[in-house]
Amino acid sequence: MIEVHSSDDVGCNYTEEQYEQKWVELVNGYLKQISNAFGFKEVTQACDYIWLEDLEGLLDSKKVVAVGECGLDITGRPSSKDFEKQKDILGKQAKIAQQKRLPVVIHCRGNYDTSNECLRCLTDNLPADHHIHRHCFNGSYAEYIKWKIAFPEVKFGISPFLLNEIKYPQFRVLVCKMELRDLLLETDAPYLPGADGSTGSPLLVKDLAEKIANPHNVSTEEVARITTDNAKKLYKIKEL
Repeated sequence: MIEVHSSDDVGCNYTEEQYEQKWVELVNGYLKQISNAFGFKEVTQACDYIWLEDLEGLLDSKKVVAVGECGLDITGRPSSKDFEKQKDILGKQAKIAQQKRLPVVIHCRGNYDTSNECLRCLTDNLPADHHIHRHCFNGSYAEYIKWKIAFPEVKFGISPFLLNEIKYPQFRVLVCKMELRDLLLETDAPYLPGADGSTGSPLLVKDLAEKIANPHNVSTEEVARITTDNAKKLYKIKEL
């Protein structure tokens, strides 16, 4: 199984020296089985547009398979100006992804309106056949269908939210309605904990596959095979 997780975003909280060191370690491809994705998310007015030039350079480095995470996030209650800048930066990153023919990893946190704004930013800047990964998707069935109609190649990341049925009972119902060909397995480790509250780990992909298998009436191995194929096609990964 492939654990799908984009690298930490090119953030504005680093000093220039920390920024350079952090990405030198990643872009040189020291770990052969790890591929990189670079992008901005949760931007504020303090973020300088010059960082987009740095991003374009990073996307030309070794083993880069996507632009992201990038997207919209209102959980920190951004000002209207900050939110407008988020949308502007997202649109610019989408254009870069189109130019470089790279998939986009979307971080979208908020409500249904946030999702609609995010989708509008993408439809304004990307063709309908562009590859998109909705990272840690936990929206509604209506939202799932709306994104599929807009971007038929979109894939939805299923995260450890699925393992916590007490806190997220509606998520299991949603996943049961989704098609396996639309799903990716991801843990967002170490940020999302396991069902028992333990620190998140990429090993949780096995638990996710087992949880998805039963309601879809297939084996765990079949879920692993299908979601791995989905990830390979989305990110154009030829060999593991």
